[in-house]
Amino acid sequence: MAAFGSASAAQTSALARVDAKLAAVDDAVSLDSYIQWLGEKALIQQAIAAGGGGGGGSSSITSNTAIAYGAGVVNGTTQRVAIASDNSINIGAIASASTEYRTAITAPDIATPTVGTITTAAGGSLLAVAHHVRVVGVNAFGRSLPVIPAGNGLTATASGVIRIPITVGDFTAFDIFMSTAADPLYLGRITAAQVTAGSLITAAATASANCSQSAGGTAGTVECRVLGTQRAASTDSIGFAFVIPAAGAVNCAGRKNINLDIRATFTASPVVPSITVVPFFLNPLDSRYYQADAARTLYFNGFDSNQTRIVYQVDGNTGFHLLVREFVGVGASFDIRSSTS
Repeated sequence: MAAFGSASAAQTSALARVDAKLAAVDDAVSLDSYIQWLGEKALIQQAIAAGGGGGGGSSSITSNTAIAYGAGVVNGTTQRVAIASDNSINIGAIASASTEYRTAITAPDIATPTVGTITTAAGGSLLAVAHHVRVVGVNAFGRSLPVIPAGNGLTATASGVIRIPITVGDFTAFDIFMSTAADPLYLGRITAAQVTAGSLITAAATASANCSQSAGGTAGTVECRVLGTQRAASTDSIGFAFVIPAAGAVNCAGRKNINLDIRATFTASPVVPSITVVPFFLNPLDSRYYQADAARTLYFNGFDSNQTRIVYQVDGNTGFHLLVREFVGVGASFDIRSSTS
């Protein structure tokens, strides 16, 4: 280290205050604050080396003296620090260690509704022909992919109904598709509470209004007395009913970036294995997750390129999750390590 001159009482006190801040650094301290404190310490040491009071003068600092990046500007006062050519300024050293975030991922983080076997009975207006059904679950993030229930294509009782048993689970609502077309048409949306009580759909949804429904059916069952007339079920081609994984969120408090290393493991010979990922950021104002970036599809060829890195900016967010929207490749699984900086 450089040999410093005699420090004044004020300089000694100031140096002690900065050292206390640096000793207490943890993951909640921002990168900018850390760099500023290092800069303050370097300038105090420079002033001591210059000999007195912290004002004026110049000093020579040896190549073994650690000088922080950005040390020249503190509280609006500019001072120049000469750094020897063999000095290294490494701000990456304050990045957190890389740790396992999620392991053995083999399926998307999309919820799928549980639908029982459809049945038919008298009491409606359906014809005695085959009827096709799809059910889409809805949660806070969006809709699931359509589920084809057992018994699909059932011939309805003349002047009858189709009954669809549904397990509510964590969904808040369900979109029902039913018609005589192989790609059934939208009939309407039923809330989870209506399904739990038993729902009777008596009029189909229109372009501007939801279906008409009433209570009185079998608990846990949606009874369809009419056909759907709107969009086809195949228009719901991408699932968005995300489920936050059991793994804890990555702590991003006081950090600028999150670095994610994704690697693939192969137990068979998948053809162009890939995952499509979507970042979710925790909003500290209401403690809710929200999607704040586009989905990205990552491909792995099964040879040397079995890992990749992606980086997201997390300024102002306290937590982060990377969710899988789509998964391709039987015999492949994915692990994710994370670090913040």
